[in-house]
Amino acid sequence: HCRSVARRDLETLLGDPDPRVREAAAQALGQRGERASLTQLRRLSHADTHPGVQEAALRAVRAIR
Repeated sequence: HCRSVARRDLETLLGDPDPRVREAAAQALGQRGERASLTQLRRLSHADTHPGVQEAALRAVRAIR
C-alpha cells in the first residue's frame, strides 16, 4: 500500500511546473523500477518541453524494462 502511494505521489510530480521536479520524479520512478508508471514515463519522454526531463524519462523507461 505504501509503495503504491509513493508511486502515485511521484507520478503527480511528473506534471509539476518545475522541470527539475519532473526530472527528479522520473529518475525516482526509474530507480524504484515502477513498471506501473511506464506509460506516463514514455509519454513524458516524447511530450515534455524540457530536454532534461525527456532524457530522465527515457533513462527511467530503460531502467524499468
